[in-house]
Amino acid sequence: MNTKKPKALNIRTFGSTDIQYNDKSIFLEKQLASKTIALLRYFIINRETSCKTEQIIEDLWPDNEYIDEKKVLQTYVHRLRNMFARENSYKMDFTEQINILHKGGGYQLNVSGDVSIDADDFLSMINAVLKYETHEDLMKAVQSLQELYSGHFMNDGAHNHTVIKQQNYYRREYCSIMAIILSKLSELEAYSDIINICESFFLIDDMNESINCMFMKALVKLGQVNHALNHYEFIVKKMRDVMDVGPSAEMQALYKSMKKEGSENKSDKPDSDLPVTVDIETVRNIVNEIIAERLDDKKAKYSVLTLTITNKEDKTDYTDTFSSVMMRTLRKRDIYAVIDEHMVIAVLHEATDKSYEMIKKRISDCFYKLSTNNAEIKIAIIPAFSII
Repeated sequence: MNTKKPKALNIRTFGSTDIQYNDKSIFLEKQLASKTIALLRYFIINRETSCKTEQIIEDLWPDNEYIDEKKVLQTYVHRLRNMFARENSYKMDFTEQINILHKGGGYQLNVSGDVSIDADDFLSMINAVLKYETHEDLMKAVQSLQELYSGHFMNDGAHNHTVIKQQNYYRREYCSIMAIILSKLSELEAYSDIINICESFFLIDDMNESINCMFMKALVKLGQVNHALNHYEFIVKKMRDVMDVGPSAEMQALYKSMKKEGSENKSDKPDSDLPVTVDIETVRNIVNEIIAERLDDKKAKYSVLTLTITNKEDKTDYTDTFSSVMMRTLRKRDIYAVIDEHMVIAVLHEATDKSYEMIKKRISDCFYKLSTNNAEIKIAIIPAFSII
């Protein structure tokens, strides 16, 4: 039997709920029954409180009419205690670090001081970030916050009102601190960084108005007015479809200013912020040059995107649709070429791997908005060096 003393545990709450040791869950798959893990979430949220039996049952399972509520709860508490003991994937006793105690006529999760809880680390980091001013410190803070906030708080239990309340709190805190960081980066005129940060942010929450406004302002600062206008139309439609709300007065005012700036720029530099369409031979040559450039980290980084109709029985010509989608969704300095009626290829300038999913989603949403057919598509994005 394994008798070695365990190192510190890590309680994970962002994304899915878990308790990890050496970056691996201590739970066996069969142990993660819905009511057992729901009770664990409850104890983590209320870890500073002794929770009464009646209140736990009411908060977690209000629709269940148990004959003996105390016995039912004792059963689930016993299962959790056994998991913390040796009935776990490591067969190690973690009860000195984490356990459920009977305290003050109720139950309370007891964790030792060396157990890290990502939600607590997140709040501590927010307090520290408020003092940061330099570009280097701010970018490091963004990376650390994104690593911690890997998903909404206990997103695997978001149907429970206790979880929802906490989830909304942490979501507001995350949006607030990211808005503060973006504002500071804007003062430093780090607009490309703002765009990349926003695109990563949108993978978790793409309808926050404040972040969307900062994203569009950064695009405008870099001369990508049409991209900003297209993004406005995209996000406003989604807000109406999903939440049945329209844009705020601030966002509408931003849209008017972008429209005005777009009109003024058009006479001097027509379509200067639009992607460029080229022939396939040009794309081949550019990709070959990019592959060579990727060997030098000082060079700009590129990625290659393909959009393909996967249904071979589909006889529709999507050439015009491809062009419209690329013009609406790509940025200045991106290029694309329609290969045939079922495939288009693009070279993306300075697209980070963290933004790939957001780019795919933006293109997919635009395609299905413009296409009258229910086509089956595949969008792939790879760094240029990975195709060597």
